[in-house]
Amino acid sequence: MLASVLGLPAEDWSAIGTCTTVSVAVVAGVIAFFQVREARRLREEQAQPYVVAYLGTSPGGEWVIDLVIKNLGSTAATDVRVAMDPLPKRAIDSNRDGDGDGLMIPESIPLLVPGQEWRTLWDSAFKRHDSGLPERYATTVSFKDSRGRENFEFEFVLDWGTVLKRELVTTYGLHDAAKALREMNKTVKGWSEGSRGLKVYARDGDARDQREREYLEERRRERQAQLPAEDGEADPA
Repeated sequence: MLASVLGLPAEDWSAIGTCTTVSVAVVAGVIAFFQVREARRLREEQAQPYVVAYLGTSPGGEWVIDLVIKNLGSTAATDVRVAMDPLPKRAIDSNRDGDGDGLMIPESIPLLVPGQEWRTLWDSAFKRHDSGLPERYATTVSFKDSRGRENFEFEFVLDWGTVLKRELVTTYGLHDAAKALREMNKTVKGWSEGSRGLKVYARDGDARDQREREYLEERRRERQAQLPAEDGEADPA
């Protein structure tokens, strides 16, 4: 009846239905294709190495700063190379002209496994403050995947301003404990027999305190005994 109302024979409606089904299947296939490709891209991205460069606090102290190259990815990175502009220099090695020595960075780090880092002392924040050296360094880190095939390149800006303007609370850790133990060891080594040796004196505090109390009590009785005689001599006057 519907076919007769629209003026189309049943065969045409059947063909239209078939074309619609095919079109829906094609659209669904295209969507599935893009979903699979995106899922594959995400898996590959999650599995790739990711090497970063940053300014890190040294274990030697809060104000000692290291240059750190670290692999934060889930697979190994190979042939890691670091380029910095301008060339990094140290204020702690500055010469009379105030121009610090260059920071030594290897031409290539052969391998960084996930979580592994390479670090080197860069500078002291105290020395850096008034050194006149640049604060911002454009840094490019390039590397390959574990198979040495795919190349990656990331850019960072290392800014000393974020270090010099921060405020810290002094904390003491294992490094400080080790330093204190070394100082104690030097002191103990000086406790040898001789003029500089450690002298120990024994004192019986209770016995000495008791003798002092007895002495004071005896003196008090003596003064008490002298009071009537002194009063008697004062009456005739």
